Amino acid sequence: MPFRKIAVLGLRKVGALAATLLHEVDFKVIGFDNRQRRRVLPFDCRDLDVASADALSIALQGFEAVLSCLPYHLNKGVAETAHRLGLHYFDLTEDVPTTQAIRDLAKTSKGIMAPQCGLAPGFVGIVGAHLAEHFDTVRSIRLRVGARLRLQLVAGGRRQRIPQRLRGHRGRRAQMGLADGVDRDRLR
Repeated sequence: MPFRKIAVLGLRKVGALAATLLHEVDFKVIGFDNRQRRRVLPFDCRDLDVASADALSIALQGFEAVLSCLPYHLNKGVAETAHRLGLHYFDLTEDVPTTQAIRDLAKTSKGIMAPQCGLAPGFVGIVGAHLAEHFDTVRSIRLRVGARLRLQLVAGGRRQRIPQRLRGHRGRRAQMGLADGVDRDRLR
């Protein structure tokens, strides 16, 4: 079931980029955000508070698909609205409970319900599949992406440790060979 008219929700950096790329390959894109846009975009933009299910339902009338570039906690409501309207749904979330809720909706959906289309696992899965095509047999593929949360740069270029509670569990430090402190050469 092909589609050409897509609503892109959330027009910050990633959402604006995704909408612009879709626009450049001739999709009819209309972007929605509840904040003032920082720059002029090459497609129509409208104000929308996606937290209001009624406003979202009205705004999505006439679209064939929706791409949510919103924070994960808003995606379940957007997916439910897309499901109710019979729209294709895509998002960039990595949140497991949100993804599971969307997969449950997909069982009875008229359109595609495709969560996790962002960098990881989305794009990383595409890259992994492409790499695997070049081999006769593949036992496993391990690809990693993400920011290093060991240190942060602060004003003046001084480095400061990020508290352990914000970095994940202690087992990861040992896995990365950092159990006895930060290996600064690995972080450069």
